[in-house]
Amino acid sequence: MAYVQNYMVVDGVLKDLVEDIAAYIDKLSPEASFSSFIQERLVDSDESAFNNPEEIFKAIAERSAVLSQAPERDFEPQYNLVLHILTFSSNLTAILPIVLKNLSTPPSYPNGPILSLAVLSNLFNILPVSSPLRYQVFLAILDTAAATNNFGLIIAQLNSLPTWLQEWNVDEQAIRDIYVKISDTLTASKDSQIAYQHLLSAVSSQSSSTAPNPLASKLVQIALASESIFDFDDLFALESVQALKSSATDLYSLLENVATGNYKPLSSVDEKFLTANKFDRAQLERKARILALSKAASQSTQRTIPYTVFASAIEVSIDEIEVWIIDAIRAGLIEGRLSQMSQSFSVHRATPVGTFGAEEWKFVDNKLASWRSGLKDILAVLKTARENAERGEEKMKKQQQQQQQQQQQPVVAK
Repeated sequence: MAYVQNYMVVDGVLKDLVEDIAAYIDKLSPEASFSSFIQERLVDSDESAFNNPEEIFKAIAERSAVLSQAPERDFEPQYNLVLHILTFSSNLTAILPIVLKNLSTPPSYPNGPILSLAVLSNLFNILPVSSPLRYQVFLAILDTAAATNNFGLIIAQLNSLPTWLQEWNVDEQAIRDIYVKISDTLTASKDSQIAYQHLLSAVSSQSSSTAPNPLASKLVQIALASESIFDFDDLFALESVQALKSSATDLYSLLENVATGNYKPLSSVDEKFLTANKFDRAQLERKARILALSKAASQSTQRTIPYTVFASAIEVSIDEIEVWIIDAIRAGLIEGRLSQMSQSFSVHRATPVGTFGAEEWKFVDNKLASWRSGLKDILAVLKTARENAERGEEKMKKQQQQQQQQQQQPVVAK
C-alpha cells in the first residue's frame, strides 16, 4: 500500500459520471430513486450542467454508504468513481468527513477491510501532496487498520510520516495527536519498540519547553514497560523528559532507578502508582537487574568476571546467574563467552549503564591509568625483545665474518 501522488483515469464528462453512479446506487437501493434526484437538478438550458452542484456532491457522498452492499468486485471501482466525482467539489473539506465515516465500516465480505484500506489509500493519493485533507484521510487509515487488525500493512509507510506532516503544515497539537494514536495502537499490538521510536521522533520534533508534556510522560511509560528497550540515553537527552523531574517526580524517579540498574528501591514503589501507569513491578525489577548486571560488566577491571561477582551485583543465586547473563546478551547490553567449567564470563563488550557523572569519570580515569601501565609494560617487553634481536643479529654478523676470514686464509700444503 504505497502512498504517492497519483491520479485516477476516468473516462467521461462529469454529468455522465454522476448519472452512472446514481444508477448504480439505485441498483443497490431501489426504494429511493437517486437518478430522479439528479435529473431534477440539471440546468434546462445546459444538459451537461447542474443547479447547485455542491448539493449533488454532498448527496453522492452521503449515498456512498450503500456501496458497502456492492459485490466485492465492484466495491473499489465504484468508490473510485465517487472519489473522482468529489474532486470537482469546491467544498471538499466539508464533504470529506462524510465519505470517511462511510468507509469506517468495511463491507462484510472477508476481504472487506483490505478493500476499505485500498479505497482510503486511493483517496489519500489523489489529494494534492500538500493538502491538509491528507491528514484526515491518514487518520482514517490508521483507525481502520487498527480496528481490523491490519496495522501491519501500514507500518512501513510510517517512516514517511515526518515528511508528510511537514508537507501538510499541520500544527503541533495535530502532530501530537497522530503520534499518540500510532503509539497507542502499536503498544496495544505489542509492537512497543516501533511505538517508542515514533513517539520519540514526535517528542524530539517538538519545540523545547519546560512545561508539562503528556507526550513525554507517555514516552517514558512505553520505554519502562517495554521488555525490549534498555537504552535510555535518547530519553534523558530530551528537555521535555528532564522537565518531568518537577512535573512527574515519581515517574522520573522510577526512570532513573531502572535506567541505572538501581533495582532495590523498586520494591517500595507505590502499587497505585504502578497500576495507574500500567507497570508490572516484577518486569521493572527484571529490567533493572539486567541493566545492573551490564553495569557490573562494564565497570569491572577484569576481562574475565566470576559468576559470584554478577550474583552479588544483582542479588540472585549463583545457580541462576547464567540465565541472567544470557538475558543481558539478548538485550544487546553485553557480549562475551560463558564458561561453566570456570564459572566465569569473559567480557568482549559491555554497554555503560546510567548517566555519566563524577563516579563514571573516575572509573574511566582508573581504567585509562590501568591501560597506560599495561602499555608501558608492553613497551618494555618490546624494547627488550628488540635489543635482544639486535644483539643476536650483531653476534650472527661477527660469526659470519669470522667464517669468511677463515675461508679466505691460504691452505699450506704439508
